[in-house]
Amino acid sequence: AGLLADGRIPSLRLAIGGRGALQIKIGDFYRQLGRGTLLSVRKVDEAGVDVSLRGAEVGLGLGEHRLGLFAGHTNTANLDPISQKHIEDKNDAVAGLDTRWRLGDSVQLGFFGVYLKPEEQVLTTAKEKDFSAGAGASAEIQLPGDWLSFYLEADFQQRRTAGVQKQGKAAYLAADLFFTDWTFLLEGLFLDDLVQRGSANSALGVRFDYNQPPTLERIDQEVATSTDVQGTRLRMERLLLDGDLILHVNGTFRRNEPGAADELKSLHAYGGFELSYGDGDSRLAASGGYRDERQDNGRGRSMLHAEADWIQALGSRWSLHISSSNELRS
Repeated sequence: AGLLADGRIPSLRLAIGGRGALQIKIGDFYRQLGRGTLLSVRKVDEAGVDVSLRGAEVGLGLGEHRLGLFAGHTNTANLDPISQKHIEDKNDAVAGLDTRWRLGDSVQLGFFGVYLKPEEQVLTTAKEKDFSAGAGASAEIQLPGDWLSFYLEADFQQRRTAGVQKQGKAAYLAADLFFTDWTFLLEGLFLDDLVQRGSANSALGVRFDYNQPPTLERIDQEVATSTDVQGTRLRMERLLLDGDLILHVNGTFRRNEPGAADELKSLHAYGGFELSYGDGDSRLAASGGYRDERQDNGRGRSMLHAEADWIQALGSRWSLHISSSNELRS
């Protein structure tokens, strides 16, 4: 089919059998396992480098069960959007599997694994080549009545870097509770030296990260580390005016590099509202909060922040959009 402008090969999809019992995909595609802790090969945002897998993926459906196998090499967009520097192609080999079992209407179990072999070695003189192998399991539970749901994932990794064997572990929990007009979200995160790094990004001088675990952070916040973390987040929502007004309160606590001499504790509390009107064509949202990051020696920083976002419909074709973001840091 030829190459796209960014060097992608459009993926060719073939489905065989009723309800897509057998699916074959060849070309460039994105792939994520679980919540992205073991593998997340995708474009993060407009400022991130676009990475895909170039290879093949086979999916097999057997009733309520699903099996997926994939293998290929990483394919990176050759232009860094920030520095505008050329990025050399790195053919890091990736292979994996993803299985899912649905038990009735309430439970879905999953098992997945991935193997990564970087093209470049961290230490070229090492006799044994760098590699990473990981496996994970997940469980999704939706109780009858849709008032409570859980997602639980656990991951384990064995890797060799510069001739040194290392192990990584991770766990993630998300629980949603719905009670009349109230919604509660509880998240828990545990990361212990789990990384999924490939060859070096020639434009930035750092290695590619092929995983994106949950952070518990807002999208506009800096993330101290995604390797060694212990933390939790609680969000409460209240619906008013038949759902047109949403009030929310959030609290996040993270220990970054727990147990290390430079351990950083971060606490973030914020809240706000979102109002929809004009049959949902217009929206007004505002939020604000306080964030504190501190080491045991007292060094750190704090921040007060406030945001507002307003979309006003002007007829059926036009709208006015005004947004404001403010931070006061110490």
